[in-house]
Amino acid sequence: MSVEAVANQPKLIEDFRGAYKTKFGVEPKIAQKLIVDRQCAVAQLLASMAENAASPMTLTLKNSKLKSGDPLSGQVEGLGKPNALLYLIDNDGFVYQIDQFLKRAEGKGSFRMKLVELESRKPLPQLVLILSSEKPVKGGALNQPAEAGNLMPKLIEAIRKDKTKLDYGFAFFELGGT
Repeated sequence: MSVEAVANQPKLIEDFRGAYKTKFGVEPKIAQKLIVDRQCAVAQLLASMAENAASPMTLTLKNSKLKSGDPLSGQVEGLGKPNALLYLIDNDGFVYQIDQFLKRAEGKGSFRMKLVELESRKPLPQLVLILSSEKPVKGGALNQPAEAGNLMPKLIEAIRKDKTKLDYGFAFFELGGT
C-alpha cells in the first residue's frame, strides 16, 4: 500500500511513518511532499476528499522542478465530469484559477502556461489541483487570486453541504532558482 503524505515539516511525516509501522507491523511506502505553512489548507481539503472513495482522476506534470520562465504543463486522465476547476497554489498560499489553460477532449485534459518567479529565490513548493463535478462547486470560481486559508475551508463546507461528488487530482512541483 502506498500513502501520499503531505506536511509542512519532515518530522510529521516521520511520526506518521513510525505510527503506521507500530500499528500495522510493516514499513509504509510513503510518497512525501513538503509544503509551506500557507498551503496547509490545501492538505486539509485533500484529506476531506480522501475520506470518500478514491478518485478516478489523475494529474501528471511534465516536470516537477521548474525555473522562472519555464512552462508548467500537465495531463489529466479521467476527466469525465462536465465542470472542472483547475487551480495553481503558490508558495505564498495564494490560489489562482487557471481553467483558461485547460484543454479537454474525450475524458482527458491538458494544460500549459508560463510561470515567472524571482530567479534569485530558492526553489519552493507549488501545487496544481483539479476538481471535477457534475454541477459547479459553490464558491469555487475565482475572479481574482484567493488565500488558500480562506478559500479551502469554504470549499470543504460547500462540498459537504451540497453533497457534491468530486473527482480530483493534484501534483506538486518546485519553482525557482536559476
